[in-house]
Amino acid sequence: MAKKIKRILYYSHNSFGVGHSIRTFSIATAIKKLEPNIDLLVITGSSIPELFLSAGIDVVKIPSSKLFIHDTFTSLVPRYLSMPYSELLQLRKSLILTTIKHFNPDIVLVEHSPIGLVGELEQILNNKIQGKIKAKFALISRGIGMHDVLLNKNHKKKKLLNAFDYFFIVENKKDFKNKKFVSSILKKVHCIGRTSIKTKQEIINSDKTRKEFGLSLKDFLVVVSLGRGNKNNFVMQSVVEGIIKYNHNSKIFVFLDPYQKPSDYAIKNCIVLPFTPYLVDMLAAADFTVCRAGYNIISELLLTNQRSIIIPRIDQIKEQEERAEIYSEILNTVIVNENTVVPEIIFDSIKMLFARKKKVLSCSKIDKYEVARKILHNLSN
Repeated sequence: MAKKIKRILYYSHNSFGVGHSIRTFSIATAIKKLEPNIDLLVITGSSIPELFLSAGIDVVKIPSSKLFIHDTFTSLVPRYLSMPYSELLQLRKSLILTTIKHFNPDIVLVEHSPIGLVGELEQILNNKIQGKIKAKFALISRGIGMHDVLLNKNHKKKKLLNAFDYFFIVENKKDFKNKKFVSSILKKVHCIGRTSIKTKQEIINSDKTRKEFGLSLKDFLVVVSLGRGNKNNFVMQSVVEGIIKYNHNSKIFVFLDPYQKPSDYAIKNCIVLPFTPYLVDMLAAADFTVCRAGYNIISELLLTNQRSIIIPRIDQIKEQEERAEIYSEILNTVIVNENTVVPEIIFDSIKMLFARKKKVLSCSKIDKYEVARKILHNLSN
């Protein structure tokens, strides 16, 4: 018999960028629309808690972290506070424990990181294993990187995975490579489809979006979203020069992330705009897009059937490089290596994009409401 869900606590460690917050938001808003009587509380280190509040979703804001990148090492440090990081981590743990104790949820959803930031969920997971917490636990994550998590050979971490009743992978099954998990894990893994902040039907009409920015259908509109990174200034300069070389009348809209201020960026031939979670509306209205290869932007390219130049961020994890490779044959895109990007390569890539016949993509499998239905259905049984 299905059990009625009254309260859901949704943990999202997000402190570095915004990708996890956007995915958490998309699923949380879908759950609330399907089941408005459920009390859904988000606990997060995100720097954009107002995103959730704007949709009527309450938030427990825990102090944010950031990754300090040095030439020879990286380390976690407080984003806004001046206290030692060890004290900040203890504060986060205490707030999470207090919240779960007094909110007393039926369901705990964990975004991406099963043991939390620097293991801040370990005590809670142990309490669940010991029967001290009765709530069902579910991990919600993108596919890339999850094989290593679910195959974790670290005995302590592997034991903590037993606290989870479900592992929901927000990918289509065919895109999630088969691996031999142990049987106790395999039966808990469910591929529930990709999600995005909007469905196809919710995207604003392209004409309306262009008019809002004073553009006509004849204007050659390019949307650029590259986030942050050590190489961003050089990459941005090459991208803009390549676009202008292709069409000197291009209307180039550069969208920043929440940690960047438009006043700090004077990019010639561009209109620099602050962060928007609803970038998908601009993508739909653009002639083409230049972007990274994060989970959310790939979903939005699939939804909008948009031409794009994808410049995957190169790092040790190689997540974006792997995702770009997977979708390079599916999307209307050209992949450019950020280590070799120069204006001529951007110019040639644009010519290649518009010389090709545009593929017709099916976005029927990107539906946050269907994803939310599957989560609720499994967790209510």
